[in-house]
Amino acid sequence: MNELAETVHGGAARGAAGAGLAKLVLFFAFAVFTVWIHYQVKFVRAPTWTGTVQALGALRVGARAPDFTTSDLDGHPVSLSGLRDRKAVLLEFWATWCPPCRMLKATLHEMRSELEATGVEVFTVNAGESPDRVRAFVDKAGDDFRTVLDNGRTISVRYGVRTLPTMVLVDRRGTVRWIHVGHLPETGELRDLLHRLAGE
Repeated sequence: MNELAETVHGGAARGAAGAGLAKLVLFFAFAVFTVWIHYQVKFVRAPTWTGTVQALGALRVGARAPDFTTSDLDGHPVSLSGLRDRKAVLLEFWATWCPPCRMLKATLHEMRSELEATGVEVFTVNAGESPDRVRAFVDKAGDDFRTVLDNGRTISVRYGVRTLPTMVLVDRRGTVRWIHVGHLPETGELRDLLHRLAGE
């Protein structure tokens, strides 16, 4: 009888110890997860601001826009400096998986006549996806703005882009005139700026 009691007591003790160890492991896992989430939010994930901003990282309104050379979806070479002194350029950074990017594209298509009338070339800069995926999306959506491929996201990094969509307006002299992060529900600000640029 005593042996049975000791066996039962020992099993209960071991069970309690096992439960305590399991709680300790869960607590440690939770602590690690909390630290990881904090790191992701603070250092890795995109910043949460949206709207018109004066800077994206080192990129500043009023500063020279970083030049780049890449290719468009049809394989033709594209460089920002190639349009200098001829046209202003609106860079729209986007991806196929980004719903706000689709909303912004619809807005830009509604503004097409104004963009053309004010001498602004639109480059939709795809952020690092494969040409086949981009082609399928563009063909299905009927997007006829010039699509630029940002292989390896080198252009996005150079422009400090961490949130999609992001737009950067560069004037004919190659100066950054406007930066906007996120969708553009109100277009008045951009329209006013386009007309000011056309008059310069």
